[in-house]
Amino acid sequence: CAGGNQHPGLTATGCLAMQLLGYMKEGEVKKSLNYMRDWEPSFTKNGTKVGNDCPSPQYYCYYATQCKYQAGMCEGANKADEETWVKWNAAMKKLYTTSITDIAEKVKDCKGKDHKQGFYPCAKGEDTWTNDVMNSCLVALQLMVYYRYLPTTSTKAAAAEAPEGDADDLTDANDVSVDVDI
Repeated sequence: CAGGNQHPGLTATGCLAMQLLGYMKEGEVKKSLNYMRDWEPSFTKNGTKVGNDCPSPQYYCYYATQCKYQAGMCEGANKADEETWVKWNAAMKKLYTTSITDIAEKVKDCKGKDHKQGFYPCAKGEDTWTNDVMNSCLVALQLMVYYRYLPTTSTKAAAAEAPEGDADDLTDANDVSVDVDI
């Protein structure tokens, strides 16, 4: 659906579906990634460069983030896809970490310490079917793309069998370590 008479914003949705189904090397995926190459994270319909028919910029950014991540971070990614992901990721972090609307009420963590809270507002009059809560969820999911998905690196899903032995002894060179400070 990249750029034809179809809805341009749905390009990212279809592209991601194909990527996750193992069709990353197909022409439709490559064409879609090229079509989305100059898109930018945005809260306004014109900012995404999707066009004036973009009723929910964050919905399209949510899917574009995943597409660009999958293409740019996968094993054997081409230079253009790597650069596109790096550029998108930097723009996304900058925009989303500076655009939150703080609210006065604080929330306590498990140790009783107060923390600020906020939300990402929808542009009034532009977003016809989402709201501030959905916008905030979509932004949070984009910023957590690293923790929610590993890059798709193969074209076929393989059935994995649990190896014999103690699970504590199992390590993999590709393991990802995450420290949680509570």
